[in-house]
Amino acid sequence: MEKYFVNYNQSLALKELGFDEPCFGAYDTHKGDEWLLNIKSDFYYDQFSDKNDACVAPLKSQVFEWFRKEKDLYCEIRTFVWDYDNKQLGFSIRTYLNPMDIETERLLHPEVYATYEEAESACIDKLIELVKNK
Repeated sequence: MEKYFVNYNQSLALKELGFDEPCFGAYDTHKGDEWLLNIKSDFYYDQFSDKNDACVAPLKSQVFEWFRKEKDLYCEIRTFVWDYDNKQLGFSIRTYLNPMDIETERLLHPEVYATYEEAESACIDKLIELVKNK
């Protein structure tokens, strides 16, 4: 199940960006320096306080939805096929500057990844970076 959740560093960065949605998971317990993912059958309803390094752990799909709704950033994980045995994955991020305008700002990322999950995680990192730098 853990593969469906964002990692601790991503969760903490999302908390700093204002992510506060109900989540099935949270990083609320640590063992040494490592924060552990706890998954519940019901929701963690509130984000943890700013004074605490604990944070809710959203599903990756929740994060993509949040960036679409709150930040107008749309993502696509893409497959680049060079030949039958050689395919790589990457991602693109779009933001619609004016909903009535067909023109879009398209941010293509030339990096490629071996697995879908790597590309997905890198895309989330890039989304966080884009919003932090705005």
